[in-house]
Amino acid sequence: MNKLDKSEAYLIKILNNNPDDNIRSVALSNLTKIYVDKKDVVNAKKYLNECIVSSNDHESEVYNDYLLAKICVLDGKTKEALQLYDSIFVNEDINSMTLAMMNDYLKLLNSLKKYNKSLLLMNKLSLFINATSDLHIINSFYHNKLDYFIGIKDNN
Repeated sequence: MNKLDKSEAYLIKILNNNPDDNIRSVALSNLTKIYVDKKDVVNAKKYLNECIVSSNDHESEVYNDYLLAKICVLDGKTKEALQLYDSIFVNEDINSMTLAMMNDYLKLLNSLKKYNKSLLLMNKLSLFINATSDLHIINSFYHNKLDYFIGIKDNN
């Protein structure tokens, strides 16, 4: 059993034990993310809908919008995903949570060859990337930056 499957099983056990609202919300959002990572759109939508109902704070709402954007990408609804990402980043400060989300947004922009917007976002993120100690975020950023430069070169 791989890590995602083990995590999925543990989270379902948590939900089956009638947790309080906060734990339920976290478990549902984590299950949604697992299904997104597994590219299981049906279950991702199911658990996100449950998660939206049980979310009770601003940070959860932002994370739910992010998960919905990722589901839209899986569904091929990139226009909707771009709108969701735009709404998140217009209204939110850059912090450890949004930094990871912005990396996913940057990846989407590069894949759609929206290089002008990608460059603006990379410039905005650079200071924050240099200040973080999260190696996964740093790695994702520089991978996206490399994809940007490869894409620009191939476009010319």
